[in-house]
Amino acid sequence: MEDCIMKKTFIISVAAIAALMCSCSKETAEIASEEQEFTLIVNATLGDAATKTYFVPDGRKVFWLKDDKLGAKYKKTSATSSNNDNLQMTLVSGEGTATATFKGKYSTNAKTGATTSAILDGNRIVFYYPYFATVAKTGSVSDYDNYTLGNTFPKVQNTGEVLMDPNLMFGVGEVSGWPTTEDAVCSTKVTMTNVMGVIDFTLKGTGSIKRLHITDLNESAQKMWGEETITIVNGSVTSISTSASTCASDRTIIAEFNKPIEMSADGAHAYVTVLPRTYSNGIQVCVELTNGDYMVKKITGSFEVKRNNVYSLKALQYASSAAEGTGYSDGSTFSYKSFTDSRDSEKYRYITLGSYDIMIDNLRYVPGYGTEGAYEPSNDVNDVTGGFWYPVVLNAAGNAVQFGTAADVKKVGYLYNPSLAITKEEDTFRNLYDNAGTDKTKQGEAFNTLKTYSGVQGICPDGWHVPTSADFTAVCKAAGVTFGTIGFNISPLAEKGFTMRDFGSFTITDNTKTSGTLNTYAYNKLNGGNLILSTPFSFKLMNIALFNNNNNTITLAASPILTGNALRCVRAAN
Repeated sequence: MEDCIMKKTFIISVAAIAALMCSCSKETAEIASEEQEFTLIVNATLGDAATKTYFVPDGRKVFWLKDDKLGAKYKKTSATSSNNDNLQMTLVSGEGTATATFKGKYSTNAKTGATTSAILDGNRIVFYYPYFATVAKTGSVSDYDNYTLGNTFPKVQNTGEVLMDPNLMFGVGEVSGWPTTEDAVCSTKVTMTNVMGVIDFTLKGTGSIKRLHITDLNESAQKMWGEETITIVNGSVTSISTSASTCASDRTIIAEFNKPIEMSADGAHAYVTVLPRTYSNGIQVCVELTNGDYMVKKITGSFEVKRNNVYSLKALQYASSAAEGTGYSDGSTFSYKSFTDSRDSEKYRYITLGSYDIMIDNLRYVPGYGTEGAYEPSNDVNDVTGGFWYPVVLNAAGNAVQFGTAADVKKVGYLYNPSLAITKEEDTFRNLYDNAGTDKTKQGEAFNTLKTYSGVQGICPDGWHVPTSADFTAVCKAAGVTFGTIGFNISPLAEKGFTMRDFGSFTITDNTKTSGTLNTYAYNKLNGGNLILSTPFSFKLMNIALFNNNNNTITLAASPILTGNALRCVRAAN
């Protein structure tokens, strides 16, 4: 084991704070604009660390990335207790380097002297990373640097080369002699401490590694991801609390390598951010290769991953162990069956949940296959009427999304608009929508027509059909998914092999659009996609199953009738 202390040193330049500390004079008010903006500038210098934002090869240094944001949280005076105490500062220069400049703006009314942000009580301010808007609502400051932060630790970490999902860092700044004029500047140094820990995996084997699945083997342990409460008292973390779970996929986090890890003679390193804790029963590691093969290995024995430290494991030798009929997903192995589509000889995997068989692969069928009228897949964002597209995938650099190629289709299928998937014609639903216009009667008639297509075969193989909302809900319940109002936990589905990764959707909001949007859940991440359902939501919207792997949820939502989504077919269980 090797512990490496991780620290970030920030040089804080505070400008124009005085305007928040003193009221404006009458003379100033007469010549100033109604709103006077002031800027807090933070020059952030990074030292050795193993935290987001960007790992260099040794895993202990980071660079700032585009759109990184810091938060500044502080105690408020009683006079401004109702105002904001959570200032957002955004990176404005220094992207891709260890030193960057952040700026955050707030305003004061020049005529009245009233502030829209709180005035500092004392000379202490807490800087934390990354910025969360909800901190001001859910957090509290009891005494300068004593506070509680609510956060969501992601289930899926996009670690590409090697981009990490956010974890939490914080530091307390002592500022003496606050400025008394708008152009005055004072500086302080803040040492940022990482709340999380990092495991350094050394991997040896052959092939290209796509993912690592890390599962806590203690069946009564806290979840490895999800909502957490972090309490910081007098500059030290006193607790991190998450809920416990007996579900293996809840105790699993996944490192997604945007750029697959290629093996060398000496192996390769992979870094995974984890909640600091004692892993009393050890961990299980699944190495998933780009070709779908996987290896599962258990690392037994107790070990502790500390906050602000890197824990280096001994080299992990892996070899392919995938077999027909077995797979690995989110902490569990699962069994599946397969069938061959008689139309084009494409082979699909499926599982049985309750009274349904449901495909766990996205459909790869070309509508009209083998005929002169066969559809051609598109990779043009301006093609809003074709109804049939290549999948939306991450680019090779892992920093943007793009339409895929035939090779991607083999892995994640095509995208279809609901009309093509359900009626075999891409324009049926669009024509209904256009014909209805703003006429309420025609809109109702169009909605009733859409209902007649619910549960049809569509472009599914013989014996299969496009699932209705009721079909999909039944499948989820059979897997053990507990339904609430929104954002159902999909861990039970994941454990049985039903996951949605490696593809997004192509969003076209309405018929007046001349281009679509390659859709993903967050910048630089491809965390989930949509599945077509054959139940209409309105005369212009169809129900979909919307997955978000980052927070491990599924939502029954509505999608415009032109949007390109994936399709998984169902049938009565044999």
